[in-house]
Amino acid sequence: MTMPFQPFAPFRLLARLLRRDGPDAFARDIETIRASEWFDAEWYLRKYPEVRRSGGDPAAHYAAFGKDGRFDPGPWFSSAEYLRLNDDVRISGDNPLVHFERCGRAEGRPISALQLRETKFPDGAVETERVFPSAPPRHRRVAVFAAFFPAGRIPETTLCYLRGLREVADDILFYANCPVFPDELAKLGGLVRVAAFRVHGGHDFLSYRLGFEKARELGLLDASRTDELILANDSCYAPVFPLSESFAKMARRPCDFWGMTANAGAYRAEHVQSFFFVFRRQVLDGAALGQFLGGIEVLGSRWEVVRRYEIGFTAALAKAGYTWDTLVPRSFAAEHGGSMAMRHVLETLSRHGMPLVKVKALDSYMVDDRDAVLAFIRARNPELAAAIPPPPPPVDYAAVRRLLEQSGNK
Repeated sequence: MTMPFQPFAPFRLLARLLRRDGPDAFARDIETIRASEWFDAEWYLRKYPEVRRSGGDPAAHYAAFGKDGRFDPGPWFSSAEYLRLNDDVRISGDNPLVHFERCGRAEGRPISALQLRETKFPDGAVETERVFPSAPPRHRRVAVFAAFFPAGRIPETTLCYLRGLREVADDILFYANCPVFPDELAKLGGLVRVAAFRVHGGHDFLSYRLGFEKARELGLLDASRTDELILANDSCYAPVFPLSESFAKMARRPCDFWGMTANAGAYRAEHVQSFFFVFRRQVLDGAALGQFLGGIEVLGSRWEVVRRYEIGFTAALAKAGYTWDTLVPRSFAAEHGGSMAMRHVLETLSRHGMPLVKVKALDSYMVDDRDAVLAFIRARNPELAAAIPPPPPPVDYAAVRRLLEQSGNK
């Protein structure tokens, strides 16, 4: 008979030192974690081999060490994201999953930013598609740009990005997972070849698939006119530097496809981060790219999208024999993991010439030196700096809780 895991002494000792309410409360936390649908013991041991090697109980390990967001209880629950979305939980020092199961679920707390996305689009915004005239090819590049803006108005930061992208790409296929006010379409004239606004619910990867298929349909990926395909999205502010500088640097790198940054730590599988890809002719001539993008479908969980598509994209192409690289050295990514593009922004800009800044890094108070980052951007692209909006105010979770109580959702 298989014996259940037992918490080993270091976990018990640490938990008793850290928790003010003693070992009984710690034991209750462990049982809460074990009973949660979001906890996966086998996955936990695969992701954190140090726990497996120690012979410890994964539920006990997460109960003791999960409160600061460094460990996830399973593939579909992000401790760090729950703490980011629920600031009072972070301040209290409660274990994220324990808090969600005991309080957050009943209170309707979000476990993912996906739940906070605006789903009620404004009256007057429409789903539409328009094809604009094409210019003669000069750069021999085509770009697919994925976007989402629920207010129906194209943000000025997105237009800045498109203008920068237009300096390195002959044609841009703009695919937005939202409707748009009809008078906004005029802003895209001279910037994009195709502008499509459809609510598909499939995240940026489904927009990538739709744009890729349209590019093939229009013959834009033919070898006679195109050497490289770019996939990019509006999760970044850009360009801090001209994108041509990044392409010039990467032209000297012998690889089949590349991106701006890699994630080498957060998911235990090194991969190109999906906000910017460049695929060279040898990838366009093969079958793997089209096969992967053709299999993109709507998934309900952001974390499943990350696992299957962001991580899976690099893995699928590498399995097909293609090599890859990143503008920001992979060694830097390995050192800083998933926090590189979110917290080490000034270093990636000044030291590595990163031309993009993650929107979430500036808008979610994750960057301690936000003013210094903005000053750096302002000195190099004043137009972009002027377009970046101020960050939203921190969420007042005490007020949210009071509203929930008043509505009877205690």
